[in-house]
Amino acid sequence: MARRDIIAGLDIGTSAVRCAIAEVDQRGNWNIIGLGSCRSEGIKKGAVVDIESTVGCILQAVETAQRMAGVTIESVYVGVPNTHASLMVTRGIVAVSSEDKEITDEDVERVLQAARVINLPPNRQIIDIIPRQYIIDGYEGIRSPSGMAGIRLEVEALLVTGAITSIQNMVRCVERAGLEIEALVLNSIALGELLLSNDEKELGVVLADLGGGISEIAYFSNGVLQAIGAIPLGGDHITSDIAYGLRTSLAVAEKAKIEHGTLLRVPEDKTFAIPDVGGESSRDVSVRQLSTIIEARVHEILSFIAEELPRLKVPETIPSGVVLTGGVASTEGLVPYLRAMLESNVRLAQDGTVGEDTSYATAIGLIMHALKRPVSANDSGRHARRERKSNGLFARVVDWLRDMWE
Repeated sequence: MARRDIIAGLDIGTSAVRCAIAEVDQRGNWNIIGLGSCRSEGIKKGAVVDIESTVGCILQAVETAQRMAGVTIESVYVGVPNTHASLMVTRGIVAVSSEDKEITDEDVERVLQAARVINLPPNRQIIDIIPRQYIIDGYEGIRSPSGMAGIRLEVEALLVTGAITSIQNMVRCVERAGLEIEALVLNSIALGELLLSNDEKELGVVLADLGGGISEIAYFSNGVLQAIGAIPLGGDHITSDIAYGLRTSLAVAEKAKIEHGTLLRVPEDKTFAIPDVGGESSRDVSVRQLSTIIEARVHEILSFIAEELPRLKVPETIPSGVVLTGGVASTEGLVPYLRAMLESNVRLAQDGTVGEDTSYATAIGLIMHALKRPVSANDSGRHARRERKSNGLFARVVDWLRDMWE
């Protein structure tokens, strides 16, 4: 049998920690073989507030995914929320090194390294770099320069930076769980890989991830990410409103939101039973009353998103509209509600891998991004080391023997 490559993505979210494991064959075909989740206890609004609880959640999510997949993972690609990150435009320029002036992968890596040389505030660190376009001897708009001829290679890129404290706390949690980090990847980039088509990203599209503690926004145009934003409101706030308005526990409020929550008009006599806070008795609650509570908070979240779009330089008419994902996005009636508010096309995202459930979209998107990601000098972990080791004859023989026995 051909050797399998195992890649894992880890989404450390406010409401849950999720892990996805995929196997990849030598042709690049991939298949999800393991999924695991754990409700977050140590994350608030995307930031680690309790390291021990977060480490425990990571261990539980990873162990669940490993049991389903029947494999053990040593490293993961980790998602970084928009709240920790910011984007800035940067440029790099290098001379093509080969004698025949053919641009190689090494030249591309050198120009990306040149674009990373920039003064940053002491509380920021570089997470990733996203090429917008390459320029060869003044010719712009080049997406993949390798193999082309030229004397001077330039790149215009987005530099993704993060808050050192928040990033290091997240890294520490992953490492204390016994895992090595292959790379840190912006959540919006991972989601874009999975949920958006190339045409949507080329024409212009807004991706809104309505999560538990925060709602993240990303604007894609000309095939690449252009801007990101975040709103400190999400599904957990809706749950709190329901618990307060209906005088019940958070657990009951969450269940009522999932099972009966709607933004559609419902008959006044439609009710459901909920227990009181103490659980000693129950009472009937109108679905319309629940809908009113949900609508008030959803309208606030969507209004903040609408106000954020001009700051992200999103055009008033979004060519490909808005794509929704996240737990809040599944609220019945949300799509027509937002469509009327923005007067734009709105659709629910579908990842095409685990049915209509997109709760693992970020974790799976991290895997897809890893498959397309070139091995870089900045990537730590097994994959980069494997490429370096496989250059020797002995290593190639070992690889051949491994393929024979696996």
